Amino acid sequence: MRQVRQAVQDYLAAMKNAPKPWREAAQIMAAKIEELAASTPLAQRQAAFVEALRKGDSIYVLSFGAEGVIDRIRRKHATIRVIIGDKQVEVGFDDVCDPRAMRP
Repeated sequence: MRQVRQAVQDYLAAMKNAPKPWREAAQIMAAKIEELAASTPLAQRQAAFVEALRKGDSIYVLSFGAEGVIDRIRRKHATIRVIIGDKQVEVGFDDVCDPRAMRP
């Protein structure tokens, strides 16, 4: 899902200086792709998982490949501040998952 969102963002960035009709068409297409991606079962499971998270919960941060503890959840910004070891990092909702899913 993250790769799809990144590809759409890259496309929008490339179309930033395109003529207005093309740029607007790209924005409409990006919104439609985002809407379709958000309605997939995987996206719905991820949204339910994130909604259930609370401060102090243990989560796995995909981009760091490590487990951490939630310090703060910023739902309006769709980010979570996580303590991994002695570091604090802020990551997006799409960058976390249940740590049990990553254990062998």
